[in-house]
This record gives sequence, structure tokens and C-alpha cells, in this order.
Amino acid sequence: MAHNFNVIEPITIFFGQFIAAGTTSTSSVIKLKDLRAIGFFSLDFRVFGSGALTLEYLLSNDGGTPFLTSTSTIMTGLTSTSGPDNNGLDLIPFTPTTAIDMTIRATETSGASSATITMTMAVQ
Repeated sequence: MAHNFNVIEPITIFFGQFIAAGTTSTSSVIKLKDLRAIGFFSLDFRVFGSGALTLEYLLSNDGGTPFLTSTSTIMTGLTSTSGPDNNGLDLIPFTPTTAIDMTIRATETSGASSATITMTMAVQ
């Protein structure tokens, strides 16, 4: 009897990524087609600093530069006091549209302060 084991793939998105006030940082391209994912995604993150972040995913099906879709926002208002323990640490699910390539973008939205983020994505 054959078994179908669904592997969970951890992917480092940002590691100690500094994001200056009012600027954006975009991850490397994640080749979703190589992961054989069945469509479950989550992000764990830790935010440091005084800034506020918005997280978005960008997608592409043609190997070109990934772009925003109408449903690209993952979360807004992330700060060093976000999360259930108010310590900037959380794990959240998200559901991107099926695509070949994806990047994750973090934008500092306060315009006055910076933030640093560490983030890992799990895909199954």
C-alpha cells in the first residue's frame, strides 16, 4: 500500500531584516511549483523596533516579476507589541491564490519609525 506523506517545508523569508521608516523589503522569489504544496501556508514572525508593518504576498505564473493581486494583503499593523502575548511574536495562516512564484513584502507604514523582522513560512 502506497503512502502519501505531505511534507511541511519551512522557508526563511526574512532573518533580522531592517526596514527603515516608509520603505519596503521584498523576499527572494519562492518557487511554489517546486514545493508540491497542497495549499496550506503559515508565517511565523517576530517584529522589533518602533515601526508598524504591512505584510503582502506577490504572485506570478509566467516566471516574471511577482506582482500584487487584489487579495495580496496578509496582515497590517504589525508591531513589536503584536501577537497574543504582546511581544511581536505570532504565527498566522494565509491563503494565497495558486501561482508558480511568490514573494513576501514587508512595508513599514508609520513613516516615522523603523522595524526589524524575522519570518519563516511553512508550506504544505
